[in-house]
Amino acid sequence: MDVTKRKTLIKRRGIAEAKITSIKKFVDRIDGNIDIYSIGVRLETIQQAWDDYNIVQDELEIEDEAEGSSHAGDKVVTELYYELHATMSRLVHTINVKAESLTKSPSSNSTQASTNPRLPPIKLPVFNNKPTEFKRFFDIFNSLVLNNETLDNIQRYYYLLSVMSGEAHELIENLPVTAENFPIAWKLICDRYDNPRLIANAHVRALLSPPVVSKECPQTLRSLFNHCKSNVNAIEALNLNVPVHELIITQLYLEKIDSNTRKD
Repeated sequence: MDVTKRKTLIKRRGIAEAKITSIKKFVDRIDGNIDIYSIGVRLETIQQAWDDYNIVQDELEIEDEAEGSSHAGDKVVTELYYELHATMSRLVHTINVKAESLTKSPSSNSTQASTNPRLPPIKLPVFNNKPTEFKRFFDIFNSLVLNNETLDNIQRYYYLLSVMSGEAHELIENLPVTAENFPIAWKLICDRYDNPRLIANAHVRALLSPPVVSKECPQTLRSLFNHCKSNVNAIEALNLNVPVHELIITQLYLEKIDSNTRKD
């Protein structure tokens, strides 16, 4: 890759990361007096920043893979984006539900409705088949779609299809879109990806493939620490009653066994 182009991509990535990080400060300051307009603006901003980050990161990863390097902060940024998006989405959903109840109440008036405006529809995150990201996807989809009483099952099914990609989409794409088939499709997705052992193994593989620290830099060392800590915490949160070190040892031995033997 041309050096100038690479520098430009890295700069764009840094700008996108900074936007996502700045929104965390806003979320941390949220109290009981929620400004719905501020949340709406930041939801749009974080989505735009995330889309730009992924475009740039995909280009850089192709080059980094060839050079044997990687961006140490990628997983940290990914974790932060989903955490912030889920938090703000839940807040918007809560406000909209309260606004609907006020609108339907006989005692509500135009003044009350004007102080509780409805935001534009929230863009649901696309599930990219990574087991480690299913819990976040599940929480957001469950909050905004499954628990939305204004939607029927056909609408929920269309939402589900719209946010599935790759293997997950192939798993349910041949089921006819009917109200009766939505619970079946959702169960297929959950049975496939809501698997604690599968999720734990994915985190273990991430632990065994840490980001490369090419120089003594506090930021890269911190990213390495966060990478390890976040994966260990995620494994422990699954409550498998299996020590983390045993999962790591099992994975190390499995990697020494050929694929045919593993299937047996």
